Amino acid sequence: MGKSSMSCVKGFVVLLTLVFIVLKLTLVIDWAWVWILSPIWIYVLCCLVLFIIAFIITLM
Repeated sequence: MGKSSMSCVKGFVVLLTLVFIVLKLTLVIDWAWVWILSPIWIYVLCCLVLFIIAFIITLM
């Protein structure tokens, strides 16, 4: 992925998280905070998995 596509993904994650937070604070949704913040931790987990895969590939 290039820099612009990674920036687009980060922007989407931030936007989605902000939308979830606004919906939670305005009582439109009644989700647990772990799900409100899930776009952030899912993004972090995906990056971590990709990093581990790239590290394993470089060791071969």
